[in-house]
Amino acid sequence: MFQKHKIIIANFDTDSSGALVDWLNDAGGFEAVAVDLSADDLVAQISEINPDLIIIDSDSDNFASVSNLEFGETPLITIGRHKPNNENFAANHFSKPIRLGQLETKIRFLLRAREALQMSLINIEGFELNPVRKSLTNNNGVELKLTDKEVAILTYLNGAAGSSVTREELLREVWRYNKGVTTHTLETHIYKLRQKLSTIIGQKEVLLTQEGGYQLAQ
Repeated sequence: MFQKHKIIIANFDTDSSGALVDWLNDAGGFEAVAVDLSADDLVAQISEINPDLIIIDSDSDNFASVSNLEFGETPLITIGRHKPNNENFAANHFSKPIRLGQLETKIRFLLRAREALQMSLINIEGFELNPVRKSLTNNNGVELKLTDKEVAILTYLNGAAGSSVTREELLREVWRYNKGVTTHTLETHIYKLRQKLSTIIGQKEVLLTQEGGYQLAQ
């Protein structure tokens, strides 16, 4: 049996939230739940609630603060007369009255995009590497921003499944032997990457130097 997507309906009046919950649960593939939480409380409890998508009423009294809130990777749809100023939120806004067919299409699109993003996540020694966001996140949610080359280095080393990768191979696969790129360039990137990693990993050795190359700790 496939797992249903958990959708949170927040800040709507009782009749509206009830209608949305019933419609989504009848649509198939969804487990819709209405919550009576302010926008700030919803953000504070997002990890505990762990929804796949949030639908929030933009006409509610406390909506003004939503444009400044972060729901991580959880997609957000707003419905109401007031369109969010935040560009990311505005792209997923529906004015009242809504067309349920269009809303369902948007919901399924956002859920597919979220699943694709989750499939691209890489676990490195308990830390989550997100190539799309170019970031590494620890268990406490602290995010470290990475450069394109740093992501490419970690991704390639991770693909080696614990085996050592030579400097020559990294230069070939990450830099494609671009003119002017030398072993010193690679070593400089590795040094700076190690410094970055230490800010959220601490003294734990993750990026190891082996004879003639590098590997990730397993």
